[in-house]
Amino acid sequence: MRLFCKAPVDAGSGVPKVYERPRTEAAVALTDEEREEVESFYDQIHSMGPESRRPFVMGRRSDEIAGSWSAMALQQRAERLTRTLDLGMYHCNEDRLHLTDQILSAATKAYAIFPIPIHLYDVGCAMELAGLYDDARQCFADFLRSQSQFEPDETAETVESRRDLRSAISHASSRVAGYRVAA
Repeated sequence: MRLFCKAPVDAGSGVPKVYERPRTEAAVALTDEEREEVESFYDQIHSMGPESRRPFVMGRRSDEIAGSWSAMALQQRAERLTRTLDLGMYHCNEDRLHLTDQILSAATKAYAIFPIPIHLYDVGCAMELAGLYDDARQCFADFLRSQSQFEPDETAETVESRRDLRSAISHASSRVAGYRVAA
C-alpha cells in the first residue's frame, strides 16, 4: 500500500499535492485549505529537528510515512472543523452544510490516502454528521469488520496509537446495533 507523489512536490514544504495508490490508480487532490492544513502539519514535524524527518526523507517506506502524515493532518482538520460545528459557531444552514462538506471531504481523503480502519470510522462519523445515516451505518459496519481483521504494520500502529480504538469500536458497535436517527 505504498503511496506515490503524482504531482510535483511543493518546494517550500515538501508536501506532495496529489497522491496516487498504484492498485486503484485513484488520485486524491487536495483543496487549497486541505493542502495548507497538511503543510502546517509537516511544518510541525520539521520543526522537531532533522532526526524527526529522517524516516520521511530517507528510507524505503518514505512514501507510506508521508501518506500517513498527510492522512493524520486531514483527520485532524476534520476533528477541528467538527469542534467548530459543535460549538455552534455556524448558525446559518448554508454555512453548516459547507462546514459539514469540508469535514466529510477531509475524512474521506484521509481514508483514500492511508486506508486503515480507523480512518473508515472517521468517514462514518462524518457521514453521520452530514445526516447520511444509512451510509454512516455501513461505514461503521465496514470499520468493525476490517478492524477485527486488521494487522497493522509499523506505520499504521503509529497512527492507531494516537487514537482511542476502544471508544471507536464501542461507538461504531452501538451505531450498527441500533442506529437511531435524532429527531
